[in-house]
Amino acid sequence: NGDTLAADARRLSPAVRKIMRDQNVAADELGAIQGSGIAGRVTRDDLLDYLRRRVARPAVAGTAAATIAAAAASPPGLPTGLRPVPPLPGVFTAADRSSAGAPAGPREEVIPFTKVRKLIAENMVRAKHTAAHTHCFDECDMSAIVALKKEWGPKLAAQGVKLTYMPFFIKASVLALKEHPWVNGEVRGETMVVKRYYNIGIAVGRDEKGLIVPNLKDCDRKSLVQIASEVNDIAARARNDRLKPDDIAGGTFSITNAGVYGAINSSPVINVPEVAILGVHRIVERPVIRDGAIVARPMMNASIGFDHRVIDGELAVKFLRRVCELLERPEMLWFYA
Repeated sequence: NGDTLAADARRLSPAVRKIMRDQNVAADELGAIQGSGIAGRVTRDDLLDYLRRRVARPAVAGTAAATIAAAAASPPGLPTGLRPVPPLPGVFTAADRSSAGAPAGPREEVIPFTKVRKLIAENMVRAKHTAAHTHCFDECDMSAIVALKKEWGPKLAAQGVKLTYMPFFIKASVLALKEHPWVNGEVRGETMVVKRYYNIGIAVGRDEKGLIVPNLKDCDRKSLVQIASEVNDIAARARNDRLKPDDIAGGTFSITNAGVYGAINSSPVINVPEVAILGVHRIVERPVIRDGAIVARPMMNASIGFDHRVIDGELAVKFLRRVCELLERPEMLWFYA
Protein backbone atom coordinates (compact mmCIF):
# COMPACT_ATOMS: atom_id res chain seq x y z
CA ASN A 1 0.00 0.00 0.00
CA GLY A 2 0.99 3.65 -0.08
CA ASP A 3 2.16 3.74 3.54
CA THR A 4 4.47 0.78 2.97
CA LEU A 5 5.96 2.33 -0.17
CA ALA A 6 6.56 5.61 1.63
CA ALA A 7 8.29 3.78 4.48
CA ASP A 8 10.46 1.86 2.00
CA ALA A 9 11.43 5.11 0.28
CA ARG A 10 12.52 6.66 3.57
CA ARG A 11 14.86 3.71 4.22
CA LEU A 12 16.69 4.11 0.91
CA SER A 13 20.25 5.39 0.84
CA PRO A 14 21.06 8.70 -0.92
CA ALA A 15 22.88 6.78 -3.66
CA VAL A 16 19.78 4.67 -4.38
CA ARG A 17 17.51 7.74 -4.42
CA LYS A 18 19.82 9.47 -6.89
CA ILE A 19 19.79 6.49 -9.28
CA MET A 20 15.98 6.36 -9.01
CA ARG A 21 15.77 10.02 -10.00
CA ASP A 22 18.28 9.66 -12.83
CA GLN A 23 16.61 6.51 -14.22
CA ASN A 24 12.97 7.53 -13.66
CA VAL A 25 12.31 4.67 -11.26
CA ALA A 26 8.94 5.15 -9.59
CA ALA A 27 8.47 4.35 -5.92
CA ASP A 28 5.88 1.69 -6.75
CA GLU A 29 8.58 -0.29 -8.58
CA LEU A 30 10.38 -1.00 -5.31
CA GLY A 31 7.98 -3.84 -4.62
CA ALA A 32 9.40 -5.69 -7.64
CA ILE A 33 12.94 -5.55 -6.27
CA GLN A 34 14.18 -8.20 -3.83
CA GLY A 35 16.33 -6.20 -1.40
CA SER A 36 19.55 -7.77 -0.11
CA GLY A 37 20.25 -5.18 2.59
CA ILE A 38 19.38 -5.25 6.27
CA ALA A 39 15.69 -6.07 6.83
CA GLY A 40 15.24 -6.42 3.07
CA ARG A 41 16.34 -2.89 2.24
CA VAL A 42 17.01 -2.22 -1.45
CA THR A 43 20.70 -1.49 -1.99
CA ARG A 44 22.48 0.27 -4.85
CA ASP A 45 23.53 -3.07 -6.36
CA ASP A 46 19.95 -4.39 -6.11
CA LEU A 47 18.67 -1.36 -8.02
CA LEU A 48 21.36 -1.53 -10.70
CA ASP A 49 20.61 -5.22 -11.21
CA TYR A 50 16.91 -4.43 -11.54
CA LEU A 51 17.60 -1.73 -14.11
CA ARG A 52 19.60 -4.17 -16.22
CA ARG A 53 16.66 -6.55 -16.28
CA ARG A 54 13.83 -4.06 -16.48
CA VAL A 55 11.70 -4.26 -19.55
CA ALA A 56 11.13 -1.09 -21.52
CA ARG A 57 8.71 1.27 -19.85
CA PRO A 58 7.93 4.92 -20.61
CA ALA A 59 8.84 7.67 -18.23
CA VAL A 60 6.30 8.72 -15.61
CA ALA A 61 3.09 9.61 -17.43
CA GLY A 62 3.11 13.12 -18.84
CA THR A 63 2.56 15.08 -21.94
CA ALA A 64 3.52 13.99 -25.42
CA ALA A 65 6.25 16.59 -25.34
CA ALA A 66 7.76 14.96 -22.25
CA THR A 67 7.73 11.59 -23.98
CA ILE A 68 9.46 13.04 -27.05
CA ALA A 69 12.07 14.70 -24.82
CA ALA A 70 12.69 11.42 -23.02
CA ALA A 71 13.14 9.66 -26.35
CA ALA A 72 15.66 12.27 -27.43
CA ALA A 73 17.59 11.79 -24.18
CA SER A 74 17.81 8.02 -24.66
CA PRO A 75 20.79 6.83 -26.71
CA PRO A 76 20.01 4.77 -29.81
CA GLY A 77 19.18 1.19 -29.01
CA LEU A 78 17.67 1.90 -25.56
CA PRO A 79 13.89 1.95 -24.95
CA THR A 80 12.27 5.36 -24.55
CA GLY A 81 12.80 6.81 -21.10
CA LEU A 82 15.56 4.40 -20.08
CA ARG A 83 18.95 5.98 -19.66
CA PRO A 84 22.15 3.93 -19.63
CA VAL A 85 22.94 2.35 -16.27
CA PRO A 86 26.20 3.70 -14.81
CA PRO A 87 28.94 1.07 -15.18
CA LEU A 88 30.19 -0.65 -12.06
CA PRO A 89 33.64 0.46 -10.89
CA GLY A 90 36.43 -1.56 -12.47
CA VAL A 91 34.17 -3.18 -15.09
CA PHE A 92 35.06 -2.54 -18.74
CA THR A 93 32.29 -2.38 -21.29
CA ALA A 94 32.37 -3.07 -25.00
CA ALA A 95 32.34 0.69 -25.57
CA ASP A 96 35.43 1.06 -23.40
CA ARG A 97 37.26 -1.56 -25.43
CA SER A 98 36.25 -0.10 -28.77
CA SER A 99 37.14 3.45 -27.73
CA ALA A 100 40.59 2.31 -26.66
CA GLY A 101 41.40 1.64 -30.28
CA ALA A 102 43.98 -0.71 -31.73
CA PRO A 103 47.41 -0.87 -30.06
CA ALA A 104 49.97 1.50 -31.48
CA GLY A 105 52.50 -1.25 -32.17
CA PRO A 106 52.98 -5.03 -32.03
CA ARG A 107 51.26 -6.74 -29.12
CA GLU A 108 54.29 -8.95 -28.49
CA GLU A 109 58.02 -8.37 -28.63
CA VAL A 110 60.59 -11.15 -28.92
CA ILE A 111 63.75 -10.31 -26.96
CA PRO A 112 66.68 -12.74 -27.25
CA PHE A 113 68.52 -13.60 -24.04
CA THR A 114 71.73 -11.70 -23.50
CA LYS A 115 74.77 -13.73 -22.49
CA VAL A 116 74.30 -12.62 -18.88
CA ARG A 117 70.59 -13.47 -18.86
CA LYS A 118 71.31 -16.88 -20.40
CA LEU A 119 73.91 -17.55 -17.70
CA ILE A 120 71.48 -16.45 -14.97
CA ALA A 121 68.78 -18.73 -16.38
CA GLU A 122 71.15 -21.71 -16.48
CA ASN A 123 72.31 -21.07 -12.91
CA MET A 124 68.75 -20.74 -11.60
CA VAL A 125 67.64 -23.98 -13.25
CA ARG A 126 70.75 -25.80 -12.03
CA ALA A 127 70.20 -24.51 -8.50
CA LYS A 128 66.57 -25.66 -8.39
CA HIS A 129 67.38 -29.04 -9.94
CA THR A 130 70.47 -29.69 -7.81
CA ALA A 131 69.80 -28.37 -4.30
CA ALA A 132 66.93 -29.55 -2.10
CA HIS A 133 65.60 -26.02 -1.62
CA THR A 134 63.85 -25.32 1.69
CA HIS A 135 63.16 -22.04 3.51
CA CYS A 136 62.47 -20.80 7.00
CA PHE A 137 61.70 -17.34 8.33
CA ASP A 138 62.26 -15.13 11.37
CA GLU A 139 61.95 -11.47 12.31
CA CYS A 140 64.44 -8.99 13.75
CA ASP A 141 63.94 -5.90 15.86
CA MET A 142 66.21 -3.46 14.04
CA SER A 143 65.98 -0.63 16.59
CA ALA A 144 69.66 -0.75 17.57
CA ILE A 145 70.95 -1.06 14.00
CA VAL A 146 68.72 1.79 12.81
CA ALA A 147 70.08 3.97 15.63
CA LEU A 148 73.69 3.05 14.81
CA LYS A 149 73.20 3.80 11.13
CA LYS A 150 71.58 7.13 11.96
CA GLU A 151 74.47 8.07 14.26
CA TRP A 152 77.39 6.83 12.19
CA GLY A 153 76.05 7.36 8.68
CA PRO A 154 76.90 11.09 8.55
CA LYS A 155 80.32 10.51 10.13
CA LEU A 156 81.29 7.91 7.53
CA ALA A 157 79.77 9.99 4.73
CA ALA A 158 82.21 12.76 5.68
CA GLN A 159 84.98 10.22 4.99
CA GLY A 160 83.46 9.28 1.64
CA VAL A 161 81.87 6.01 2.81
CA LYS A 162 78.14 5.45 2.42
CA LEU A 163 76.83 3.34 5.29
CA THR A 164 73.98 1.00 4.34
CA TYR A 165 72.48 -1.90 6.26
CA MET A 166 74.41 -4.49 4.23
CA PRO A 167 77.67 -4.28 6.26
CA PHE A 168 75.70 -5.11 9.41
CA PHE A 169 74.09 -8.09 7.66
CA ILE A 170 77.50 -9.30 6.48
CA LYS A 171 79.10 -8.92 9.91
CA ALA A 172 76.25 -10.75 11.66
CA SER A 173 76.30 -13.52 9.04
CA VAL A 174 80.04 -14.12 9.43
CA LEU A 175 79.76 -14.53 13.21
CA ALA A 176 76.75 -16.84 12.83
CA LEU A 177 78.62 -18.87 10.19
CA LYS A 178 81.54 -19.37 12.58
CA GLU A 179 79.13 -20.81 15.12
CA HIS A 180 77.32 -22.95 12.50
CA PRO A 181 80.11 -23.90 10.05
CA TRP A 182 78.06 -26.28 7.88
CA VAL A 183 76.09 -23.31 6.55
CA ASN A 184 79.37 -22.03 5.08
CA GLY A 185 79.98 -25.06 2.92
CA GLU A 186 79.64 -26.75 -0.44
CA VAL A 187 78.46 -30.16 -1.64
CA ARG A 188 81.01 -32.00 -3.78
CA GLY A 189 79.73 -35.34 -4.96
CA GLU A 190 78.95 -37.30 -1.82
CA THR A 191 81.02 -35.08 0.47
CA MET A 192 80.44 -31.85 2.36
CA VAL A 193 83.23 -29.27 2.22
CA VAL A 194 83.17 -26.90 5.20
CA LYS A 195 85.06 -23.66 4.52
CA ARG A 196 86.97 -21.73 7.17
CA TYR A 197 87.12 -18.55 5.12
CA TYR A 198 84.19 -16.21 4.60
CA ASN A 199 83.67 -14.77 1.14
CA ILE A 200 80.23 -13.19 1.33
CA GLY A 201 78.31 -12.61 -1.89
CA ILE A 202 75.85 -9.73 -2.24
CA ALA A 203 73.16 -9.78 -4.91
CA VAL A 204 73.30 -6.61 -7.04
CA GLY A 205 70.35 -5.75 -9.26
CA ARG A 206 71.20 -4.11 -12.59
CA ASP A 207 67.77 -3.69 -14.20
CA GLU A 208 67.71 -5.20 -17.70
CA LYS A 209 71.38 -6.22 -17.47
CA GLY A 210 70.49 -8.90 -14.94
CA LEU A 211 71.29 -9.78 -11.35
CA ILE A 212 74.88 -10.55 -10.43
CA VAL A 213 76.43 -11.78 -7.15
CA PRO A 214 80.00 -10.56 -6.56
CA ASN A 215 81.57 -11.45 -3.23
CA LEU A 216 83.71 -9.71 -0.64
CA LYS A 217 86.74 -11.76 0.31
CA ASP A 218 87.72 -12.71 3.88
CA CYS A 219 85.04 -10.66 5.60
CA ASP A 220 86.00 -12.12 8.98
CA ARG A 221 89.26 -10.16 8.84
CA LYS A 222 87.70 -6.78 8.11
CA SER A 223 86.07 -4.08 10.21
CA LEU A 224 82.54 -2.93 9.56
CA VAL A 225 83.87 0.30 8.03
CA GLN A 226 86.14 -1.65 5.66
CA ILE A 227 83.20 -3.84 4.66
CA ALA A 228 81.02 -0.75 4.09
CA SER A 229 83.64 0.74 1.78
CA GLU A 230 84.03 -2.51 -0.18
CA VAL A 231 80.24 -2.93 -0.50
CA ASN A 232 80.04 0.53 -2.10
CA ASP A 233 82.92 -0.23 -4.45
CA ILE A 234 81.89 -3.69 -5.61
CA ALA A 235 78.23 -2.71 -6.08
CA ALA A 236 79.24 0.29 -8.20
CA ARG A 237 81.58 -1.81 -10.33
CA ALA A 238 78.88 -4.45 -10.76
CA ARG A 239 76.41 -1.86 -12.08
CA ASN A 240 79.03 -0.40 -14.42
CA ASP A 241 80.20 -3.77 -15.81
CA ARG A 242 83.67 -3.40 -14.28
CA LEU A 243 83.84 -6.58 -12.21
CA LYS A 244 86.83 -8.89 -12.47
CA PRO A 245 86.49 -12.69 -12.67
CA ASP A 246 87.86 -12.97 -9.13
CA ASP A 247 84.99 -10.78 -7.86
CA ILE A 248 82.52 -13.48 -8.91
CA ALA A 249 84.43 -16.65 -8.05
CA GLY A 250 85.00 -18.21 -4.67
CA GLY A 251 81.89 -17.19 -2.74
CA THR A 252 80.98 -19.21 0.36
CA PHE A 253 77.65 -17.66 1.42
CA SER A 254 75.34 -15.05 -0.12
CA ILE A 255 72.95 -12.33 1.03
CA THR A 256 70.14 -10.83 -1.04
CA ASN A 257 68.35 -7.66 0.04
CA ALA A 258 64.92 -7.59 -1.56
CA GLY A 259 64.02 -4.80 0.84
CA VAL A 260 65.68 -2.19 -1.37
CA TYR A 261 62.83 -2.81 -3.83
CA GLY A 262 60.15 -2.75 -1.12
CA ALA A 263 59.72 -6.47 -0.43
CA ILE A 264 58.82 -7.46 3.14
CA ASN A 265 59.60 -11.15 2.61
CA SER A 266 61.00 -13.54 0.01
CA SER A 267 62.19 -17.10 -0.59
CA PRO A 268 65.60 -16.63 -2.24
CA VAL A 269 67.26 -19.16 -4.53
CA ILE A 270 70.59 -20.59 -3.35
CA ASN A 271 73.66 -19.41 -5.24
CA VAL A 272 75.02 -22.91 -5.98
CA PRO A 273 77.45 -24.49 -5.22
CA GLU A 274 76.85 -22.70 -1.90
CA VAL A 275 74.37 -24.38 0.43
CA ALA A 276 72.51 -21.39 1.90
CA ILE A 277 71.46 -17.80 1.23
CA LEU A 278 70.18 -15.12 3.61
CA GLY A 279 67.24 -12.95 2.57
CA VAL A 280 66.83 -9.54 4.21
CA HIS A 281 63.95 -7.18 3.62
CA ARG A 282 62.33 -3.79 4.11
CA ILE A 283 62.32 -2.46 7.66
CA VAL A 284 58.76 -1.62 8.69
CA GLU A 285 57.35 0.02 11.83
CA ARG A 286 55.14 -2.61 13.46
CA PRO A 287 53.42 -2.96 16.84
CA VAL A 288 55.17 -5.45 19.15
CA ILE A 289 54.92 -6.40 22.80
CA ARG A 290 57.78 -5.19 25.01
CA ASP A 291 57.58 -5.58 28.80
CA GLY A 292 53.84 -6.12 28.57
CA ALA A 293 53.20 -2.94 26.56
CA ILE A 294 52.39 -2.46 22.88
CA VAL A 295 55.09 -0.33 21.25
CA ALA A 296 56.17 0.49 17.69
CA ARG A 297 59.48 -0.96 16.56
CA PRO A 298 61.35 -1.04 13.21
CA MET A 299 60.96 -4.74 12.39
CA MET A 300 62.48 -6.73 9.53
CA ASN A 301 61.60 -10.17 8.25
CA ALA A 302 64.57 -12.42 7.53
CA SER A 303 64.63 -15.65 5.55
CA ILE A 304 67.11 -18.38 4.74
CA GLY A 305 67.09 -20.63 1.72
CA PHE A 306 69.07 -23.77 2.42
CA ASP A 307 70.01 -27.08 0.82
CA HIS A 308 68.17 -29.71 2.84
CA ARG A 309 70.57 -32.39 1.60
CA VAL A 310 73.18 -31.17 4.08
CA ILE A 311 71.43 -28.61 6.30
CA ASP A 312 68.64 -29.81 8.56
CA GLY A 313 65.80 -27.52 9.54
CA GLU A 314 67.10 -27.30 13.11
CA LEU A 315 70.46 -25.95 11.95
CA ALA A 316 68.86 -23.47 9.55
CA VAL A 317 66.53 -22.13 12.26
CA LYS A 318 69.37 -21.79 14.78
CA PHE A 319 71.56 -19.98 12.26
CA LEU A 320 68.82 -17.54 11.26
CA ARG A 321 67.88 -16.89 14.90
CA ARG A 322 71.53 -16.16 15.70
CA VAL A 323 71.76 -13.66 12.85
CA CYS A 324 68.69 -11.88 14.23
CA GLU A 325 70.10 -11.91 17.78
CA LEU A 326 73.31 -10.28 16.57
CA LEU A 327 71.35 -7.62 14.70
CA GLU A 328 69.18 -6.96 17.74
CA ARG A 329 72.24 -6.66 20.01
CA PRO A 330 74.97 -5.26 17.73
CA GLU A 331 77.39 -4.79 20.64
CA MET A 332 78.05 -8.52 20.22
CA LEU A 333 79.36 -7.79 16.73
CA TRP A 334 82.26 -5.97 18.35
CA PHE A 335 82.80 -8.39 21.25
CA TYR A 336 83.04 -11.45 19.01
CA ALA A 337 84.57 -9.85 15.90
